[in-house]
Amino acid sequence: MVTRTQILNAIADSTSVKVEELKSRSRIKIVSCARQLYFNCARYLTKESYGFIGEICGRSHGSVLHGVSKVDELWQSNDQMLSFMIENVDKKYPEIVKHLKK
Repeated sequence: MVTRTQILNAIADSTSVKVEELKSRSRIKIVSCARQLYFNCARYLTKESYGFIGEICGRSHGSVLHGVSKVDELWQSNDQMLSFMIENVDKKYPEIVKHLKK
Protein backbone atom coordinates (compact mmCIF):
# COMPACT_ATOMS: atom_id res chain seq x y z
CA MET A 1 0.00 0.00 0.00
CA VAL A 2 1.21 3.47 -0.89
CA THR A 3 1.69 6.02 1.92
CA ARG A 4 0.83 9.70 2.03
CA THR A 5 4.56 10.55 2.14
CA GLN A 6 5.19 8.51 -1.02
CA ILE A 7 2.31 10.30 -2.74
CA LEU A 8 3.59 13.72 -1.64
CA ASN A 9 7.09 12.90 -2.91
CA ALA A 10 5.72 11.57 -6.22
CA ILE A 11 3.71 14.76 -6.79
CA ALA A 12 6.76 16.91 -5.98
CA ASP A 13 9.06 14.79 -8.16
CA SER A 14 6.70 15.00 -11.14
CA THR A 15 5.85 18.69 -10.96
CA SER A 16 7.91 21.82 -10.53
CA VAL A 17 6.71 22.10 -6.93
CA LYS A 18 9.03 21.11 -4.08
CA VAL A 19 7.86 19.15 -1.03
CA GLU A 20 8.60 22.20 1.13
CA GLU A 21 6.29 24.29 -1.06
CA LEU A 22 3.53 21.67 -0.83
CA LYS A 23 3.82 21.88 2.95
CA SER A 24 3.94 25.69 2.96
CA ARG A 25 1.08 28.16 3.33
CA SER A 26 1.60 29.34 -0.27
CA ARG A 27 -1.51 30.10 -2.30
CA ILE A 28 0.30 30.40 -5.62
CA LYS A 29 -1.88 28.57 -8.13
CA ILE A 30 0.65 25.94 -9.21
CA VAL A 31 1.48 25.13 -5.59
CA SER A 32 -2.14 24.94 -4.44
CA CYS A 33 -3.09 22.84 -7.48
CA ALA A 34 -0.26 20.37 -6.78
CA ARG A 35 -1.24 20.29 -3.09
CA GLN A 36 -4.87 19.59 -3.99
CA LEU A 37 -3.72 16.83 -6.33
CA TYR A 38 -1.82 15.31 -3.39
CA PHE A 39 -4.99 15.53 -1.24
CA ASN A 40 -7.06 13.83 -3.93
CA CYS A 41 -4.59 11.05 -4.62
CA ALA A 42 -3.96 10.42 -0.93
CA ARG A 43 -7.67 10.19 -0.22
CA TYR A 44 -8.35 7.70 -3.02
CA LEU A 45 -5.23 5.60 -2.49
CA THR A 46 -4.87 5.46 1.29
CA LYS A 47 -8.46 5.74 2.54
CA GLU A 48 -7.03 7.72 5.46
CA SER A 49 -9.08 10.41 7.17
CA TYR A 50 -9.06 13.92 5.77
CA GLY A 51 -7.40 15.18 8.95
CA PHE A 52 -4.58 12.63 8.75
CA ILE A 53 -3.94 13.43 5.07
CA GLY A 54 -3.82 17.18 5.75
CA GLU A 55 -1.60 16.84 8.80
CA ILE A 56 1.54 16.36 6.68
CA CYS A 57 0.91 19.75 5.03
CA GLY A 58 -0.37 21.52 8.12
CA ARG A 59 -3.91 21.60 6.73
CA SER A 60 -7.28 20.88 8.30
CA HIS A 61 -9.74 18.23 7.25
CA GLY A 62 -11.82 20.98 5.62
CA SER A 63 -8.93 22.03 3.39
CA VAL A 64 -8.40 18.42 2.31
CA LEU A 65 -12.10 17.91 1.63
CA HIS A 66 -12.12 21.05 -0.51
CA GLY A 67 -8.97 19.93 -2.35
CA VAL A 68 -10.35 16.48 -3.13
CA SER A 69 -13.56 17.87 -4.58
CA LYS A 70 -11.73 20.70 -6.39
CA VAL A 71 -9.50 18.22 -8.26
CA ASP A 72 -12.53 16.15 -9.24
CA GLU A 73 -14.26 19.32 -10.47
CA LEU A 74 -11.21 20.61 -12.39
CA TRP A 75 -10.57 17.20 -13.93
CA GLN A 76 -14.13 17.01 -15.22
CA SER A 77 -13.77 20.48 -16.76
CA ASN A 78 -10.44 19.55 -18.40
CA ASP A 79 -8.41 22.17 -16.52
CA GLN A 80 -5.16 22.63 -18.43
CA MET A 81 -2.79 22.98 -15.45
CA LEU A 82 -4.23 20.00 -13.62
CA SER A 83 -4.19 17.89 -16.79
CA PHE A 84 -0.52 18.75 -17.33
CA MET A 85 0.35 17.80 -13.74
CA ILE A 86 -1.55 14.52 -13.95
CA GLU A 87 0.16 13.73 -17.26
CA ASN A 88 3.59 14.31 -15.69
CA VAL A 89 2.80 12.24 -12.61
CA ASP A 90 1.42 9.46 -14.83
CA LYS A 91 4.72 9.20 -16.73
CA LYS A 92 6.71 8.30 -13.60
CA TYR A 93 4.08 7.09 -11.14
CA PRO A 94 1.02 5.77 -13.01
CA GLU A 95 -0.30 4.04 -9.90
CA ILE A 96 -0.63 7.42 -8.14
CA VAL A 97 -3.11 8.90 -10.65
CA LYS A 98 -4.81 5.78 -12.01
CA HIS A 99 -8.10 6.76 -10.32
CA LEU A 100 -8.17 9.99 -12.36
CA LYS A 101 -7.75 8.51 -15.81
CA LYS A 102 -10.73 8.92 -18.10
